[in-house]
Amino acid sequence: MKKLLGYGFAAALVLFTALPALAKSYDVCQNAGDLVANVGTTITFVAAAPVYPGGTISSSVADVACPANPIGTFFAQGTVVGGVGASGPNDLAYVVWHFRINGQRAFDTGAFDTSGLVETTAMYTQTITGSTNFFVSPPNGTATVTNLAPNAFRIAVGF
Repeated sequence: MKKLLGYGFAAALVLFTALPALAKSYDVCQNAGDLVANVGTTITFVAAAPVYPGGTISSSVADVACPANPIGTFFAQGTVVGGVGASGPNDLAYVVWHFRINGQRAFDTGAFDTSGLVETTAMYTQTITGSTNFFVSPPNGTATVTNLAPNAFRIAVGF
């Protein structure tokens, strides 16, 4: 029994020390036509765009060309809230995001969802609302979004 407990403890220790290495980030790059807006009394929109491994896209003040070979698809729906009475000065839109990741192996294939405000700041957070695979994203917590270019951003999901 002592030996079994020792093996269990060793396995837990290995998993615990490996968790920081499991942090993932993904880059999203929007091409022309990836966004459809409905302008009425409120502005709503939907979007779909390719997803790349984090670090694929460099920062730029101008639009970037989206590379080939995405690893997944990003889906979004949202409503513009900028200028609405109770919104803050940096609030742009409230969104629900879905990231479908098509990995090469079962452990890096899955999906995760976030929701929250898109802000006009260089970096902001989203709430992770679910995940189908722990190795793609934790099932809850906070994701950090970094704007890379007018048509690209990086989302980092931490553990």
